[in-house]
Amino acid sequence: MKDIPHKIIMDLVDLEKILDSCVKSKLFCCDFETNTVNPFDDDALATILGFTNREDLIYILPIYNVEGTVSEEFVKKSFDLIASKILSNSNVRVIAHNLQYELHFFRLCMNNYDFDFKCELHDTMVMSHFMNENRRHGLKGLVNTFIKSYAGYESELSQYMTEKNDYYNIKLEHLARYCAIDVYVTLKLFVMFEKRLKGDDEHKRLWECYSKIKMPALLALNEATSKGMHIDLELLATTIEKVTKIQEQKYEAILSSNVLQEFQFAKRKEAYDARVSLCRAKMKEYKEQGKRAFYKRWSTNLDKANNKPSEEWYSINLNSPAQMKELIYTHRKGFNYSSLGLSSETTDSYQLMEIYRIFPYNTFLVNLLAYRTVSKILNTYLIGIRDRLDGDKIHGRFNINGTKTGRISSSDPNLQNLISRSSIDDADVQDTIKIVKKLFIAPQGYDFVQIDYATMELRIAAAFADEGNMIKAFANGEDLHAKTAANVLEGVSVEEFNTYEKSKRKKIRFKAKAVNFGFLYGMSAESFKDYVKNMTGQIVSSEEAVHIRNKFFKTYSNLTDWYTKSSSFVTKYSFVRTFFGTKRRVGYLFNTTEKYKIKSLSVNAPVQGTSGLWTLAAIAEIYKEFKNNDSVVIANTIHDSVIFYVKRDQDYNRNLLRIREIMEWPSVVEDYPAVKTYKENLRKIGLKVDLEVSSKSWGDLKEIDFPS
Repeated sequence: MKDIPHKIIMDLVDLEKILDSCVKSKLFCCDFETNTVNPFDDDALATILGFTNREDLIYILPIYNVEGTVSEEFVKKSFDLIASKILSNSNVRVIAHNLQYELHFFRLCMNNYDFDFKCELHDTMVMSHFMNENRRHGLKGLVNTFIKSYAGYESELSQYMTEKNDYYNIKLEHLARYCAIDVYVTLKLFVMFEKRLKGDDEHKRLWECYSKIKMPALLALNEATSKGMHIDLELLATTIEKVTKIQEQKYEAILSSNVLQEFQFAKRKEAYDARVSLCRAKMKEYKEQGKRAFYKRWSTNLDKANNKPSEEWYSINLNSPAQMKELIYTHRKGFNYSSLGLSSETTDSYQLMEIYRIFPYNTFLVNLLAYRTVSKILNTYLIGIRDRLDGDKIHGRFNINGTKTGRISSSDPNLQNLISRSSIDDADVQDTIKIVKKLFIAPQGYDFVQIDYATMELRIAAAFADEGNMIKAFANGEDLHAKTAANVLEGVSVEEFNTYEKSKRKKIRFKAKAVNFGFLYGMSAESFKDYVKNMTGQIVSSEEAVHIRNKFFKTYSNLTDWYTKSSSFVTKYSFVRTFFGTKRRVGYLFNTTEKYKIKSLSVNAPVQGTSGLWTLAAIAEIYKEFKNNDSVVIANTIHDSVIFYVKRDQDYNRNLLRIREIMEWPSVVEDYPAVKTYKENLRKIGLKVDLEVSSKSWGDLKEIDFPS
């Protein structure tokens, strides 16, 4: 492959002229090379910045590298120029691959973590996801597919690298050559991808969604990552100490189990007996053969066996699947649960919970499950947060391409998946779980606010299916779970159901929730049995499951028509679309063992994708409205909810109401080229939100009504 022409810029006058050229062409395609994949590492550095506004010449700006090529003053003035001429200019298109990463390093190099990016942002990684969500979106992989003449170009640089991803110790001439190709191929991909996205359909819906929802939301979430979530450091330290002691106590409680001790004694005796038997057999054999030296050796082995401490013969390892399986299922001195006739005999927590439901008073199981849960909380959440702290903040990464359906994910750490509940009846476990979210506190003068879409997927599904009974219930402000509980499970009116005793009503409604979410996507009656048991702990017979399923689809009959139409569409076109026009491509499944997933994906994907993008549209608009106002700060998003820090000032109530207004109907939806019926139905239904507030922490949130 040929080198890409490039020029190293070491003069501020030259740099300013080149940046003026970028402003004139309204284009700035860029790529940082750095010494780390985590911009929040204490020693994170950008080594060079490659950029261009043309394909035939790439510019390389040295920053920090082992050769010490330029001064800190030069770097500072260079990024002052880039900030003023490029990043603050709404007429310039700034293009990168994995833009979130580049934005963090721009902030780092400018030493300005509150910088307001006013340029028009573009990300070829996000564009790739819009074109095909089923492939990998790394730059090198895309180059191998779309720009084959540069496939494998990164391999040359590895010979100059002392450690993986360490671009600090590489000579500038080698790094510049590599970076130039990075920038060149990124620009080539952008030109190619822009044309394809705009040409997807007559309404340019993919481009509309990319440019008006995904990219503005990316900037909002990138800033949320940069600002971080506030952590109570004192509580974190005391909790780690407390939970470490609980972990040790649970471990000791497990080892004190009578059954475990009998099992361990039996295993030690088996090992001892086997060794002694072997020694005696060998001694007899060599005595008869007159081989005194061999006889003496095995006699010594017998003495060692007799003097060997018992714990050295066998000690249970709670992390060994083989040992735990023998203890729980097969050994005569163990629990011998193989006699239960379970569908599998694994030792994972899911299977052990199945046994626990049968034997809730088995203290060994309770302690083992508690030990595992406490250990996960300690290592994943508590120590995991402590080890990633930046002062008193944690910077969770939001992955805008995190899922194939269009929802975002979170990582390093995953702030969308903090433990919130456990079925284990253990006070220590329950208390420990409650503490985790209490670690996340509101800044001084702010409230911790979570606003959550109510039954969002059910509402969107009702709009897609044009399901009259659901639409009417939502439009009238009814509780759909209560309606299903009354009409489907009890065969009575909602009014009569509401006369039931409170605890009974609550239990049936909880089951109805499983009914709604289980059958919404066409779940079979047999699968529903497992689903409702796992979700509610309630047991449903096969006959009852069939009856409930039939009654559900009789009550909400248009869902069946929707499944049929969606299935026919996906069979013909190999994809389905969300409200916003984005695609979920399933054609690759037709000739695989996972073909059975296609039917459920044909209805699941449009609903989940729509809910995810609707939430992103709201986040983008809220960010735009409040970005120059510190009264509302976006802190996190978890599927169908958004977490904010809201300042307790004179505009507090008005800001909450404005957030609700945007979340329930983002302005981008109004003129969006979506199917008219869907939009009309969503208007009738309304995507309502609920409000939870605390002046203290995430763990202290209480549901309240919005101000009037």
